[in-house]
Amino acid sequence: MRCLGALVVLASCAARPDSAADGFVGRRPTNLVIVSIDTLARDRTGPSVTPTLDALATSGVRLANHASCSNWTLQSVLCAQTGLNPLSLPYLAEITLEPEPRPLPGTLPSYLPEHFSVFASANAYFSSTWGTDAGYARSVFEDDASLTRLHAQAIELLESGRGASPWVYHLHAFEPHVPYAPPQEYLVGLEDLPPIPYDLSSAPDHYDALVRWVALSETERANVLAHMELRYEAELRWLDDQLADVLADLRGRGLLADALVVVWSDHGEGFFEHFNQGHGYALYGEETDAIAFMWSETILPAVIAAPTTHADLVPTVLDALGQPVPPGLDGQPARLVPADRPRTAFTSAKSGVVQSAQVAGGRLHYWWSGSHRYYDHAADPGERTDIYDPSAPGVEAAWAVLGPEVDAAAARITSLQPIDSGP
Repeated sequence: MRCLGALVVLASCAARPDSAADGFVGRRPTNLVIVSIDTLARDRTGPSVTPTLDALATSGVRLANHASCSNWTLQSVLCAQTGLNPLSLPYLAEITLEPEPRPLPGTLPSYLPEHFSVFASANAYFSSTWGTDAGYARSVFEDDASLTRLHAQAIELLESGRGASPWVYHLHAFEPHVPYAPPQEYLVGLEDLPPIPYDLSSAPDHYDALVRWVALSETERANVLAHMELRYEAELRWLDDQLADVLADLRGRGLLADALVVVWSDHGEGFFEHFNQGHGYALYGEETDAIAFMWSETILPAVIAAPTTHADLVPTVLDALGQPVPPGLDGQPARLVPADRPRTAFTSAKSGVVQSAQVAGGRLHYWWSGSHRYYDHAADPGERTDIYDPSAPGVEAAWAVLGPEVDAAAARITSLQPIDSGP
């Protein structure tokens, strides 16, 4: 594994002393490094696949029960950048919208006005194309660029512009988004699989394979899925090695000594757990479960098990930096999130409008086309058995939370109205 030495050094720096103030040993960090990751399926990470991510997470403060507010990039990063839930934003992110910058309220870099800020992204949804880079002093976008290429472009902007000011450095990685096309050396075992009539390193071919999925035999489906999963894991391993390289370079430049490193993913990726491969379809865990953690050389390791969301990221980061959290945000610092807080999600994407509410151990899903599903997360964390019963207490409690959300969305989406909402 490349950069293993740098990884061990990074992990070992999170000391565990007998006493500390405010979650840090000594003074808290001043600067901020953010690495956001596109399309990361949380359940497919692990020490054998993403050792850099795992080492940082376990030696930092990890949000162990974190979820996106949506299942696709534009909506997800709006929440992560503003601290607001989808229905609190000035516009609803629908997949049919034309790409143009739209006004946003405050974003994370705008709440750090003394910090010089640089942002680089490989996804147009998180860029100046959509205005989601609002607040950054310098911004770079290159479609589908690798993480190390983004870093090579952005680090020079940071070094030339930061001066003596505190700074924010944010990279948004496109890996492991479709197409699953890592360098050949990461595709270990591909030659052992029977060939398939699709080039999964090509986005059009990948999506063509999904269109043809319903006509495939069970054997053919299993083989295509094996190719997809192997390629996706290879993307994760490539991403992890690149992250190790980026962190090693930042350390070599002396930029990690006084920096809080924050890592989060915008949404997940499904592999036919619920009939679809990819994301933007539904709000099941495979599409909405996300990673989020903070690390620094002085942080005290901790695990926060409360049900956090992307709206909590802005206040959590500001709180960790010792900065004031502005009023009016939907999120709150992760350390203050109650264990029983309801959690909602919204999407207007490939399956139309879908909304969900997770309340007291159960999750309710509602499609505006009229479908309802409810799952007991304690007994069925993978959400495989629908037990929707409109008279069940858990369903009623979930509708009490979700009903006002549906009404609020219906008041804003005039082209479509929900069918059969409510228990």
